[in-house]
Amino acid sequence: MNDRRVAPWQRLGFGPKFMEAAARNAVASQDLWLCDPPQSSGLEIVAWIDTSCNDGVLAFILGSLGYSLPPPLDDRVAMGKRVVSGCLHYFYGPWRTHFLWPGRAGGYVDLDWRTSRLVLPWIEKYRLGLTLALSLEDWPSADRLIEWPGDDLRLDEGLDDLTPGDNAYQIWLAGRLRGDLNAMDEGKLLVRMNRRSHLKVLVIAAQALLRDDDAAFHQALSTGLIRHRGRTFKTSDIYSAVCIDGTVLWHLARRRSMRPIVLPPELEIFIARCIRRSVVEKPIADG
Repeated sequence: MNDRRVAPWQRLGFGPKFMEAAARNAVASQDLWLCDPPQSSGLEIVAWIDTSCNDGVLAFILGSLGYSLPPPLDDRVAMGKRVVSGCLHYFYGPWRTHFLWPGRAGGYVDLDWRTSRLVLPWIEKYRLGLTLALSLEDWPSADRLIEWPGDDLRLDEGLDDLTPGDNAYQIWLAGRLRGDLNAMDEGKLLVRMNRRSHLKVLVIAAQALLRDDDAAFHQALSTGLIRHRGRTFKTSDIYSAVCIDGTVLWHLARRRSMRPIVLPPELEIFIARCIRRSVVEKPIADG
């Protein structure tokens, strides 16, 4: 169903009861993350940011799909800004200067800016934060997030059983975007990809983006979205309504002033973007 007069969630085939349940979850958890982060411990801060990412993104997606939520969740732009702010706090907040974290052998270990990169998970907050920052055209936040990935980071499966290749792709692309050719060389990337075809499509699209090849980029991005629709998207998974990597590349292309990317409605629907504006969200207090 590609009738634009029909709400996106209906066009994708989500059922009313499923959407009602998702909306109830978003409403039930809002008091846990629509607040400033705790100041007590690393564990509590990370738990707060996990909730902010998961449930804030849920509210953003529901709004993007045209599903009504009560205030303040109905302002998906503000919800998106809140998630981006939380992700920036996770990576760059002053709490990383020194905190305790559970050690592998029991007890706790002292971590700081450098050592926490080797221990803490990163890929979910990075991908979600970058997706929303770009969707909101918050270029400064996107640039700040892009500074984070490096080859020193721990291997992170995230919530989707991501592979070493998935990790390497994010590090490689971030390095190229910030002009750091040493972040991840393409030879190492190809080894870690291990013949995963979805990564090959992403790399082809990203390489076309970086050399401003409109035609090759459009073809590769379309192939990636078709694959997402056929293999990743499920009407039992609200988060799969957004193709994260496709959304990132689509907005990066817009930012680089490439030729407008016109996609058929059945593919365009998987690209998260914001049209209406909202008042700038109050930054999270770092004090």
